[in-house]
Amino acid sequence: MKRALLLLVAAGCASVPAGMPGGPQSTIPVDVRVTAARATAATVRVLTDQGYVVAASEGGVIRTTPRPHNRATTFVITANVVPLDSAARVVLSGAYTIPTLRIRDEPMTPGPRLKGELWPRLQLVADSIAAVTGR
Repeated sequence: MKRALLLLVAAGCASVPAGMPGGPQSTIPVDVRVTAARATAATVRVLTDQGYVVAASEGGVIRTTPRPHNRATTFVITANVVPLDSAARVVLSGAYTIPTLRIRDEPMTPGPRLKGELWPRLQLVADSIAAVTGR
């Protein structure tokens, strides 16, 4: 009985995506086997190679300038580089703005419509960081 309950609880926990507890996933963590300084440099390089303009990169936080998605929508990508023992974690997030609808800094999440269109851009950055750091 205890084992069945444990399995049920574990299965329920595994189905909740990362991000806000019980909410949709809004970040993509990338664990890399390089120092935080190298992870920061790799992240900046990946972003610029993909055509983003880095607006700020200090204190472990990297942020792009707003980039147009379509005529009404812009988005930014933010990367937080967290040092670990002998490695680092790059936590990616993104937000979009639609001024005509008064939507500002809405988090990117996987899903339908606009969010579903933007999430793969964030995933591509995550996959590229993993590739260049030899994850």
